[in-house]
Amino acid sequence: MYQNLNDDKQAKKIIGNRFREFRKSILMSRTNMGRHLNLTYNSIANFETGRLLPGTGTLLRLYTEFKLNPLWLVAGDGPMIHGKSGDEDYDELFKLIKIPFIKQIIFARLIEAKKYAEILNED
Repeated sequence: MYQNLNDDKQAKKIIGNRFREFRKSILMSRTNMGRHLNLTYNSIANFETGRLLPGTGTLLRLYTEFKLNPLWLVAGDGPMIHGKSGDEDYDELFKLIKIPFIKQIIFARLIEAKKYAEILNED
């Protein structure tokens, strides 16, 4: 299931291809997708070409706005569009954390958020 995701460059390319597939499946331009996600055209292009990975906030917006299954996006597992609701959604997200580079991204973002919260609390 996650066999091709051990190489960071290859993983970014695979995820980028899935991102593009999803965007095209909903007949949305890069510009419009960016507007829906509060991102620029270039950010969308960078996701699709594998230069960047969507952050956790973007993954959440993709799910909230379009019901894009994050497990499908990252690992190709399950349906593209999420049809489940409730605690099952969290189970899918916890599966993502098992992918090493996704785990690194999530923990890096949490550390950034913690530092930011500490700065705000100093004021």
